[in-house]
Amino acid sequence: MIRQICIITFLTFGIRSLGFSQQNDILKKNIRQKFNYIVSINDFETIQLENEEFLEQMTDGGGTLTAYIKNDSIYKIMEWVGLSYGVIQTEYYYWDSRLFFAYQTEEVFNFVYHMADTVEIEMSVNEKYSLKKTSDRRYYFSEGELIDLVKSGKEFYGAESDIEATKMIQDLAKSNFRKVSEK
Repeated sequence: MIRQICIITFLTFGIRSLGFSQQNDILKKNIRQKFNYIVSINDFETIQLENEEFLEQMTDGGGTLTAYIKNDSIYKIMEWVGLSYGVIQTEYYYWDSRLFFAYQTEEVFNFVYHMADTVEIEMSVNEKYSLKKTSDRRYYFSEGELIDLVKSGKEFYGAESDIEATKMIQDLAKSNFRKVSEK
């Protein structure tokens, strides 16, 4: 009897997780279709904000925020932020004014990446300030909820949990959208 209950329980939860996985696959396919549509558009109007126009606090390397607009709809916002150790770039993608995908990369200056090495002394100025990609993250959203996070590499400072990083992406996506909409 206990064995039958275990088998039934296993099958019930197994089927549910399979259904959830299939649903996620369908949602991600829809996200990819929207993404592909947006990247195929080549006649966007753009609005660009610089530094204090969108940054709460000025960074060492400054920043730019570029919105891509068509028919009064914001489809994409690219954020570039220069930091003392490198660059963080985030692309936010919107459908009906809602975030559905974000792609973030972090690049670190070569000399910072090798600071503990003796290699720094042997580098030219161009080599020292070339950027080395350390991580990227792909956030998939449906109805305002994260459905998948795909990441590679390791963040340079890496202090944020996935939950904190996701919340920050969502908050910045809303804030940047609002700032661009006001221009």
